[in-house]
Amino acid sequence: IADSVESKNIQYVAGMGDVTNRNIAAEWQIAYDAIKQLNGKVPYSVINGNHDFYDAKTASSALIPNAQQLGPTAIDSYFGTDSAYKAQFSGENGGLFDENSVRNTYYKITVGETKWLFINLDFAPSDAVLAWANKVVASHPDHKVVMTTHGYLHMDGTPISDEDSSSLIGEEKNNDKPVKIESSVTTDAGTFEYGTNEEGDYE
Repeated sequence: IADSVESKNIQYVAGMGDVTNRNIAAEWQIAYDAIKQLNGKVPYSVINGNHDFYDAKTASSALIPNAQQLGPTAIDSYFGTDSAYKAQFSGENGGLFDENSVRNTYYKITVGETKWLFINLDFAPSDAVLAWANKVVASHPDHKVVMTTHGYLHMDGTPISDEDSSSLIGEEKNNDKPVKIESSVTTDAGTFEYGTNEEGDYE
């Protein structure tokens, strides 16, 4: 990709998660060394997949002797400490859900006369992250919106839960409660819906 930015007129590269297979340091280092070649050549985003959530409590951790599975914050140890990568999501062109993390980001570009808003979310984003994303969309009504996440809903519309993704264990887990759609934000790209779960965790 880095060598083809100009010839193929690449404007943005959106990662789709599962940066690693087992979420161990050796895999993260290989991935980081490869992906960082995009720095200064084209804007890009990296997000967690379910494999990037694996930690010591994950069943597969027993299959990796002498290697620690790092949990969902591993992405911050690599891309979060890369000043060139993180700088993309500062100032007028982008933003972070958490100033101390690159797990949920957004980035804006203009291609020709079209304004694009890329929202890049963690695997099975939490209620708080979804509420933040909706606010970002609502504040950019003149942008076409592309939202990337490794996974959030099943084909039947129910949210991914711990029961079908063993990578998420403990307090930091995904949005596993039924969602009631209450409102939406409409852009030229379509409709971005939001609502509350049964416990009313966000507006």
